[in-house]
Amino acid sequence: MTKAQRLLFVCAALLLLPAVVLAGKPTPTPTPPPVSNRAVAFQANVSNGSGHLYVMNADGSQRTDITPSSGKGTYHQLPAWSPDGTRIAHLRRTLNSRTNTIETQDLYTVNANGTGLSLLCHLDQQVGWKDRDARDSTRNRFDWSPDMRWIVFGGKAATTVGDSSEIWAVNVSPNGQGAPTCEFVQLTHANDPPVNCYAATNAAWSPVLLDDGTYLHTQIAYTLQCDYGLDYDLVFLDVRIEKSTGVLTTGQETRMVRPGTWERCPDWDSLGARVAFDRLTGGGIWSVAPGSTEQLIDPFLNVGPRWSSDNRMLVAGDSSNLMWRVCADGTRLTSLGAGGWPDWNPKWQNDLPAGTCP
Repeated sequence: MTKAQRLLFVCAALLLLPAVVLAGKPTPTPTPPPVSNRAVAFQANVSNGSGHLYVMNADGSQRTDITPSSGKGTYHQLPAWSPDGTRIAHLRRTLNSRTNTIETQDLYTVNANGTGLSLLCHLDQQVGWKDRDARDSTRNRFDWSPDMRWIVFGGKAATTVGDSSEIWAVNVSPNGQGAPTCEFVQLTHANDPPVNCYAATNAAWSPVLLDDGTYLHTQIAYTLQCDYGLDYDLVFLDVRIEKSTGVLTTGQETRMVRPGTWERCPDWDSLGARVAFDRLTGGGIWSVAPGSTEQLIDPFLNVGPRWSSDNRMLVAGDSSNLMWRVCADGTRLTSLGAGGWPDWNPKWQNDLPAGTCP
């Protein structure tokens, strides 16, 4: 090989070297969390004085702790599946064991397989119940908007005195730095005239979005508590989301007044056609289409019904902290074991035996 040929060979090798180096270190592509077919997420307290989140199959089998590292005084509560079936938003509270008071309460998310536990937003900076018992979970249940930009929940403003509560939405879409925006918007004003009630609680998004080109239109159902706790009514609130900015605004409210019925914990079916709810006076879980007559599903269950993704069945709790599955026509009540505030995976593919529910 001549000197010129050797020089040409070395130059060619040097030109190829960066490509070899770059090819050896490709830019990693983030792996999205897997969609889970576990049917139900729920909360349960454990013996070390903490509260964990679990997922299980629709028949109650394969109960899996997805927050196993929680230490004493830490409670993961009120699970809410994301619409894409990959993540579970929830409340994380830390409790001072000596005083039984809340130290922190934050909105967290965890992948359905137990990975990726992370903070979304601090709740106690704007809304929360620092003057309430840390295990009180009856107002703060979470629900994602269909576009996954917002999470809605009930809570009281940090400056509010007394027992009042309002419906809030928090923007969890990424900001310019990739972190959740954590913008809080108060959606209701239950204490203000002409309503003059004292609490708006237990909100749920309709899964249906109507697109007019500029806005996405949907509804939120929630419970309005009036007459010093003697009346709990369902309310349907029109909401629109501006497509370009994600800004959320509210519109007309429709209140279903049934004096003395104590109706709460609404949940929309996957078609946005009917709402299931529980009734404290007389008991039972019921369903209703906005503006129509309610129908009894089961007289025994009385805590937080949630529809399955195919609308054939519901999961709900009872006053003894047990969970149950029941067909939408009220038949085939099935025990799912101990636990509370179950939520059904919206992407669950029915893997129960054929004919389990009509």
